[in-house]
Order: sequence, then structure tokens, then C-alpha cells
Amino acid sequence: EEVAGRIVRDGKVQEIANTVWAMATLGCDAGALAGLIDGEVVAEKVVTLGKPQEIANTIWALARLGRASPVLARWIDRKDVAEWIVGQGKTQDIANTLWAMATLGHDARVLAGFVNRRGVARRLVRDGRPQEIANTIWAMATLGHDAKVLAELIDREDVSKRLIKFGTPQNISNTIWAMGKFKYECRCLVNAISWRAIQGMRDWNPQDISNLAHALADLGYIERPLFEEMAKHAERISMKGNTQDISNTLWAFAIAGLVAKNESAVRMFWNNAMNRSAREFSDTGWNMLALTRLFAKSEGVDLGSEHSRFLKMATSCVVEGSSDFENAVAKDLVRHGYDGFEREVSPFEGVEGGELLKIDIAWRKDKVALELDGPTHFLTALRGGSSEIRLDGPSKAKTRLLESHGWSVHRLSYLDHIALDSKGEVAWRHYLRDIFEA
Repeated sequence: EEVAGRIVRDGKVQEIANTVWAMATLGCDAGALAGLIDGEVVAEKVVTLGKPQEIANTIWALARLGRASPVLARWIDRKDVAEWIVGQGKTQDIANTLWAMATLGHDARVLAGFVNRRGVARRLVRDGRPQEIANTIWAMATLGHDAKVLAELIDREDVSKRLIKFGTPQNISNTIWAMGKFKYECRCLVNAISWRAIQGMRDWNPQDISNLAHALADLGYIERPLFEEMAKHAERISMKGNTQDISNTLWAFAIAGLVAKNESAVRMFWNNAMNRSAREFSDTGWNMLALTRLFAKSEGVDLGSEHSRFLKMATSCVVEGSSDFENAVAKDLVRHGYDGFEREVSPFEGVEGGELLKIDIAWRKDKVALELDGPTHFLTALRGGSSEIRLDGPSKAKTRLLESHGWSVHRLSYLDHIALDSKGEVAWRHYLRDIFEA
């Protein structure tokens, strides 16, 4: 503590940054030094007297050490400091700072806002290494801050090809994971990944593969050659992957509708999951496994029901209240004479599906389903020029499952609902007549 105190009191910012960076890199215990750095006086000293690289190295080291450092983070996310870092710092400084803030769970709203400005984002994708680009978009997605400008630049053909050609599997999977979390359209990036991945994925670890599979399924990019390549590594993923890797990958094959075509690989994943301790899986993991089983059965593949108690619990714990959108549509239907419907109807016999995959509005006797799609059901377009809005993967998968159970499925988006309301009763009657005469 005495040495640490002397370093932060008498040392230059470069010396403080270099010391804590070295200790983090070597995996040394730097508790005393880290605690002093996050004091008000020293944190102010670091951000007011340090260069962007020194600030970045300091917060990066604290993140590697797992030190929350709220005082230093608050100073970094001040408008003047954040603007100076992105304006004067190198792309590595920007990426490392934002990555550290996201890793430590700090909001970094101001810093993220500057990073998503076109000038900064353009410099990042032009001059940054693949790891820096990947870490930045990953951090933005982790924090939940808008990254549309940065994502649009990443999804350009030249940038995507460079990222995929020179990036590591982790760089690639982190980037597509971020796109999936944002639900951004990214066809150029997916095309580039497909080219790289079908060359072989021997150097991809289970987490990289599961992140890729999950993102592709969530975005609705069902690239069959890519999924077939991932299926070739089922044994390695099953043996070396953790429970999240297994559940993510199973869910992805189910959402993609590729269980039957890759049945041996899916069964290997499933059997591995069922042979693990039930308590290794999170609630989210069990939810994914329960969904996988239902989707697989709709493809004619019965995966069995080991750990049936946990699978049943997963189907019964997913309860979502009716949205304002759903309530408004229900009132419109009654007003226009199309009552007799039920809400939140299970498409399965008995209690098999529990609360999962319920139909929003259903005319059970006619087996007509009306699915309501709010903004979260669609991908966000990164550039103009297309009037079409694309459904995400889970929404497409649910339609496919309902149709396999004999339902006539119709989807009403929030935008179509607004348009129908604005056009009046005649438009509503035409729309509803088309549904029941289809």
C-alpha cells in the first residue's frame, strides 16, 4: 500500500497507467493500487493530465482486474473527456476504453454517443484493426446504446470482407453477436462470414460457433451451408462447450428449421445437455431447450424428455402480459364484427407447450391465427432504399411451427395496424375478409 500510494501521488500518469497495465497483463493482484486509482483525486489526475492512451490503458487494466472503478468511469464519461478521447485518441484507445466500460457495466452513454458519430465511426472502420472494430460494436451492444452509424459502416462489403479476412473467429463472432443483439440487418457481413466459415471452422471454439449460430437464427439469416459446417463440429462443441454454448446452438438449429436435416448433430447436442446436471443450466438455458424440443417435434424429430421436470418448469414460467397493441387490435376486431376469438391460445394438445409459443389471437374452430408483430419482431434496416421490413428469425419460426400444426397464420404488424386505423372501416373489412377467405 505504501508503494502504491507513492506511485499515484508522485508518479506521472504514464507511470501509473503503465504499472497497473503491467500488473493486469501479468495477472498480479493490484488491489491496493486499483483502489487508489479510483479515488476522486487520482481519477481526476488521470483524465485531466493523461493522454488518451494512458486513460485507455488504465481503465482497460482495471477491467481486466475486475475492479468496478465507478469514480474513474464517471470522469471518463464526462462530455469534455469523452469528446477528447474520441477526437485525439487512436482507434485502439477508443476501443479499449469503451470495451472496459462495458465489461465493468458502466453506462458510458456519452462516450458511446460520440463513437456512433459518423466521423468517429468512419475513422474506426477505416483505421481500426478487426479486434478494435469488434470490441467497439460488442461494447455498444452490451451497453444497449445505439450503434446504427457504426453498424452500417461495418456492413459495407469492403469493411466486412476485411474484417472477416483478417479477424479472428472471436472478432467475427463478437461482431455478428452484436448485430444480432441490435437486430440490425447485415447481409454483407453475413455473406462475408459464410465465405470464411464454410472454408472450415476447426479454429473456432465452441463459444464462437454458438454465438454465430444464435445470431444468424435470431436475425433470420438461414444459411444452410453454414449450419451444415457447424453441425460437423457437434462432437467438439458438445465435449468442450459450456451449457450456454449447447443451449444457444440447439436453439439456433431449431429456429432455423434445420433440426431434421442435421438430426444426428442435434441429437448429439441434446444428449449431451440431458447428461449434464440440470442445475448447470440457467432459466434462459432451460427455456431454449424447451423451445428446441417443441420446434424439433414440429419437424418430426422427438428429442425425448429427460429432465422432464425442468423442461416442464421452463414451459410454465414464461408469462407475458397482453400489450397495448394486442388490446387495441382485440377492440378493433370486436368493433368490426369479428368477435368469437380467443387470446393467448396454445397450438399444442393438452399442456405440452405450457405458456410457450401461444397464439396472440385465435379463432380456434377455424384454426385461424392472427400474430401481432410489434417493433421487436423486425430487423432494423441500416440504410435506406428498401420499403420492406424483415421479420426476425423467431417470428418466422413460430409461423412455420403453427402451420405445421394446421393453423392458417396471418401476421399484423404495428405499422399495418396504424395504416388500417387511418384508412377506416372499409380497409379493416377488406383486411379481415381476406383473412377468412384465404
